[in-house]
This record gives sequence, C-alpha cells and structure tokens, in this order.
Amino acid sequence: MGLGAIGSGVMDIAVREMRDADNAVLDELYAHEEVAEAIWTQENADSWIPDFRRSQQSFYGFTVLVDGRIAGGIYLEDPSRCRSSYAVGFALGREFWGRGVCTAALKQVVRVAFEDLGIHKLHGDNDADAPASGRVFEKAGFSQE
Repeated sequence: MGLGAIGSGVMDIAVREMRDADNAVLDELYAHEEVAEAIWTQENADSWIPDFRRSQQSFYGFTVLVDGRIAGGIYLEDPSRCRSSYAVGFALGREFWGRGVCTAALKQVVRVAFEDLGIHKLHGDNDADAPASGRVFEKAGFSQE
C-alpha cells in the first residue's frame, strides 16, 4: 500500500497501516476527556476498544502521524457484504484538533481506499453535536446524501 506524507505548513502529516504497537499511544490519546466524549459514551468506552480490535479482520486501520508522532487513527469499518463499501471513522488526540490534520490524513486514506484497496464507496456519519467532524468530511471531498 503506497501511503505517503503530505506537507501542511510546518507539519508533516502522514498515514500508515495501523500496528499493534500503536495501541498504547492511541489508547492514551483517546482517554483524554474531550476526545473520549467526542468518540463514545462512557458506558461503551471500556468495551468498544477491545471489541473493535477483535474485529480487525473486517476493517482497515490507519495511524495518523504528525511530524512522526502518533496523532490518532482513521478506520474503515462495517464493510458491505461484498466489501466494496465501508464506513469511515476517525479520532485524533486533543492537541491535534483544529489544525487541518484530520482532513489531510483523511484525503490520503480516501486515495488509498479507492486506488489501492479497490473500495468503491466510503461513507461517514457525524452527530449533530460534532459539526467539526462534518467539516472534515466535506473538506476531504465527501458529499451529503
């Protein structure tokens, strides 16, 4: 898979296939109160991470790197029966919010999904109380259906 880096001002934003070794850093980033609140409710936080990791055969996980540091993840999950359509989810550590990191990384993942993985459709949902996520989708080229 040809995952590359793109420059974004003074930041180097890259994505690569997620590795098991990334989990400890991602867990720490996602444990931040504001991040956890944006991703899941506290009731399902403890079960969501292990359940998600067990389902790795049915998703693609990408680690987002900023200047070589793990900043978060982008996930292609819940594939259609023929695996031609996937849902997109993403989460970044709080210090990386509002800096264009997720948009730049998502654009890279979209390219890889279509060009390298043979996926035909990506879709994302964002809650009304998470308008920033909707803007990320729009800036990355998604359109509302």
